[in-house]
Parts: sequence; C-alpha cells; structure tokens
Amino acid sequence: MLDTIITALVSSGLTVAIAALIGWLIRNALLESVRGRIKLGNDKRLEELKAELTSELEVLKADRVRDTALLGLVHKSVSDSLSHAQEARVSAISDLWNALLTIRSSMPPIFFMLDCVTEDEYAGYLARDKVRQYELPNKDDTKFLSAEPFKSIEKQRLFFGEYLWSVYNAFMVIHVRAIFILLKEVGDGKSKPWYLDEPCRGVVKSLLTPDEFARFESMQIGQMAFIRAHIERKFLAHATRVLNGEENSAEAMRLAAQINAGIAAMPSASPL
Repeated sequence: MLDTIITALVSSGLTVAIAALIGWLIRNALLESVRGRIKLGNDKRLEELKAELTSELEVLKADRVRDTALLGLVHKSVSDSLSHAQEARVSAISDLWNALLTIRSSMPPIFFMLDCVTEDEYAGYLARDKVRQYELPNKDDTKFLSAEPFKSIEKQRLFFGEYLWSVYNAFMVIHVRAIFILLKEVGDGKSKPWYLDEPCRGVVKSLLTPDEFARFESMQIGQMAFIRAHIERKFLAHATRVLNGEENSAEAMRLAAQINAGIAAMPSASPL
C-alpha cells in the first residue's frame, strides 16, 4: 500500500514538473514568436522608412540639381544684362567724351590768342585789320553741332547720366556763346571778353565752387583754358565713378540741376 502511495506521489511530482517544463517551454516559444513578429514588423517598417528616405533623398538631389541649374541661368542672365549695360555705359561715355573733344578742337584759333590777352588789351587786339579780316570766326564755325555725334548724342543720356550730360552741355554752351559774343561785339563796335558776359559767368559759376570761381575771376589771362581743364577733369572723374558703380545719384542730380539752372538762364536771343 505504501509503495503504491509513494509511486503515486512520485508519479504526481513528475507530472507537475513536466507540466511546469512544458508551460515554460510554451511561454518561451510564445515570447520568441512575439519577438519574431515584432522584429519582422520592425525590419519591414525600417525597410519601408529606408525606401521612403532614399526616395525623398533622390527627390531632394534632383531639386538641388534643378535649383543649381536655375541659379546658374539666373546668374548668367543677370551677368549678361550687367555686362550689356556696362558696355552701353562705356560706349555712351566714350561718345560723349569724343563729342566734348570735338567741340574743343573745333574752337576757332583766334580764341587761343584771346586767351593770352588781358581785358585791357582785348579791344585793341580785335581792332587790328589783320585780325578782323582773317582771324575772326563766322557762322560756319558752329555748323558741326548739327552733325553727328551731336545730333544723336542725347539718345544715350540714360547711360552716361544727367551730371555728365550737364557738364558736356555747359562746355558746349560756353564755347558757342563765346563765338556768338565775339561776332556780335565786333559787328557793333563793342568788344569785351566772353568771361565778362553775365550769361557765361552764370554757367561758369554753376560749375565751380566759390573758391574756384574767385580764382577764375582773379585771373588776368587763361580763363578759357582754366574752365576747359576744370570741365574735362570733372567729366573724367565722374565718368570713372559711373563706370565703377560708385556714383552718388542724389549728389549727381543736385549738381546737374545747379548747372542746368545756369544754362537755362541764358538769354533767349542767344543762338543756343
């Protein structure tokens, strides 16, 4: 009987142990299965994310290539525009400078002599028969202004700017007015230098600082050479600033308005 009980107990103990082992194995199997499914899901999601990121990266790369190409086109377009504008500025300023030099070289030779004559000597020099017969200018001395480049030079005003135009215009006005005064005064028997003419003085004053104008007024000879050199120096200095992109537009417009006001004060009877 005892043996039967012991055997039953032993048998019962083994069954519990086996059941516990089976339970443990089943639990571990389930955990591994869950872990496997989770890992499989994670791996699949990671692959999906990797594929999405790769796709987005390719899109970004394509966008970058496109944007770089567009920026290149924009840069080229802007560079070409700036290059063409700069070429137009250089051409316009060069044409205006050549026009200014043409005015200077077309000045009647007598003015080189008159620039070496004092105010007191002026009337006596012009009274000489040889001077009156051979050296005085005539109306043909200003006809060149109706030819090129003078006829079309203003069309380039947009490129060389208002200040250079006003300086050039003042240069032309002074020279033509000086010829007109000389012809008029010799004709009516009154002779005085161009620099004593109030309209001419107004234009000269608009070009100079107070100190420069005081120096101009104190000069005994060389007034034409002085104002020519001053205008040419101003022209070249400002042209350099324009070409280098250093022009102060507000200041240039102020100075241009000042010069244009002096030119506008010329009498209507003047042939200008």
